[in-house]
Amino acid sequence: MSSPAVRKDDGNACEGAASRGALFACYGARSLIPAGFGNRNGVYAVEYMHVSIDLRRKVTSLIALRGVSKVYGSGIFALSQVDLDIRKGEFVFVVGPSGAGKSTLIKLLYREETPTEGQVVVGGKDLSKIRRRDVPYLRRKIGVVFQDIKLLEDRTVGENVAFALRVTGYAGRDVAKRVSQVLSLVGLKDRQDGYPPELSGGEQQRVAIARALVRNPDLLLADEPSGNLDPATSAEIFKLMERANMYGTTVVVATHARHIVDSMRKRVVELKKGAVVRDVRRGAYDY
Repeated sequence: MSSPAVRKDDGNACEGAASRGALFACYGARSLIPAGFGNRNGVYAVEYMHVSIDLRRKVTSLIALRGVSKVYGSGIFALSQVDLDIRKGEFVFVVGPSGAGKSTLIKLLYREETPTEGQVVVGGKDLSKIRRRDVPYLRRKIGVVFQDIKLLEDRTVGENVAFALRVTGYAGRDVAKRVSQVLSLVGLKDRQDGYPPELSGGEQQRVAIARALVRNPDLLLADEPSGNLDPATSAEIFKLMERANMYGTTVVVATHARHIVDSMRKRVVELKKGAVVRDVRRGAYDY
């Protein structure tokens, strides 16, 4: 049997993806097999082969929401009949006005909240069926970055990052090695012995990202991570998350940062009044 013809990327919908994981997900959904990667001006391109089998059956969702609604005690719908699939390796922006349900969606994904109706599945686990005592085990593979950062001010930068490892049983040299690696990733290795009050807002958020990544999570969630930062610092924070995505971590970010969403051109899911009104692969903040 002759080998499939290989042709170079001619600008289809997958071109320009900044993550290898996202490329595999995108091309897999189109019955294509990546045959090799290149890097043109900092943007990943790909060579690929057409194949006869339907690879869409092999693309698995890391996150699946089915008919999800969340109603708070006052009778207000935070989310209403949301259906959403996010594949492994994707980078997804969740956008929409204040009160649209973005934060509620993020909280459902790490089981800070549970749905009033519907099913939330993360990593093959139905979160409504997980016992409360098992939630910490779920979160070992999920990193979360908050707008208000939540660092321990009486502990050093290194100790803040190490804390996320120690509570899950890591000890000794393994902790020191991993902390050093992840602080290097976010550009703060030389601030390891400093304390959070000594850092700028952007540096504190980078510590928060390091803490979220130190366990090498499958999923990184961020809720308005740049809400209190200037545009230049915000761009740095999103570049760090994009770098994590390039290493295979699935990233879901709720944000109002219009300029970031417009410049990065990732998948965009828009919420309004708790419902998904738009879901585009390489979208902008607005239509």
